[in-house]
Amino acid sequence: MAFESPRPDSRPCTPLSYFPPSNPGGSGLQPPVPRISRTENLSRPAKNSPSSYKWIVAVLAVVILILIFLPSKTTPDKTSADISTVSASPTAPGATEIVNANFDFIRPEDWTLTQRAVGSISRLAVGQTLELGVVADPLNDKIVYFATSLISPNKKENLISFYNYNTSDFTWHRLFRQSYGPGDVEQLPKDAVPVFRVAGWENGRLIFSVHAQNENIPPCFEPLLPPAVLLSMEIVQPYQKFETFTPSLNLIETLTARRIKCEQSAP
Repeated sequence: MAFESPRPDSRPCTPLSYFPPSNPGGSGLQPPVPRISRTENLSRPAKNSPSSYKWIVAVLAVVILILIFLPSKTTPDKTSADISTVSASPTAPGATEIVNANFDFIRPEDWTLTQRAVGSISRLAVGQTLELGVVADPLNDKIVYFATSLISPNKKENLISFYNYNTSDFTWHRLFRQSYGPGDVEQLPKDAVPVFRVAGWENGRLIFSVHAQNENIPPCFEPLLPPAVLLSMEIVQPYQKFETFTPSLNLIETLTARRIKCEQSAP
C-alpha cells in the first residue's frame, strides 16, 4: 500500500603591540632618523635578519605538518555492543551510515508516565490505547515517541496516531493521524485491522512495525525481528510516504540476543 495520508491535525500543548626602538640622543650634526609607522615597521622585517627567516621557516613547517596530519573526514564513534548506537541500515553498497539511532523501547505497562500521557492526549480523542513501545529521542532524552490506537465500535477501523511527548514539562504534540482498516496493509491478512508499534528511532525517522490488531504479544516480544512488517516515518514530515525499513544483520543479532536473555530470565 502507498500509505499516503491527509493533511496533519497536530496540536501543541501548552596589535600585537609594537613599540619602535627609541632613537638614542645624537649630536646636532647627525641627521634626524626618519619616522617609521607601526604598520610599515611590522610588515617589513629587517633585511638579512636571521630571526625573520627562522620565523618564516617555522610557520611553513607548521602549515606543512597540519596539512599532512589533518584528517580528511571525521566519523562518529559507534559502539556495536550498545543497542542505542548499533547499525541498523542494510550493509549493501550505498547504504547510509548510522549517525544517531536508538532501538531501546519501554513497554507501556512499564512506563511511569503512561496514564498521564493517555489522559493528556484524550483531549483529542477518548479511548486511545498506547501501543508498544515508548522510544526516546537519542538527541534529547526528554522527548519520547509512541503510537496509539483507537478501534472503531464495529472493530473494522483503527485511528492510528503518532505523538511526541516531553517527559520534563509533560507537553505533547500529535505528529500524525490516519484511519486504517482491513486490506490497507497488503502484507497483513485481508481481514486484519492494522496496529502500529514504535520500535526505534534512526536519523530523524521513527521505526515501527505493523501488526494485526488481534495479534498476541509475548512478554519478550521484539518488534523488529523477522517476519515483521517494518516501516519508517520522517518525523519532521510525517505525512510523506512511509518507507520500508530493513534491519542490518548486526541489529538482528543484537535483538535476538536480547530476546533470548529475556526469555531465560523470565519466571
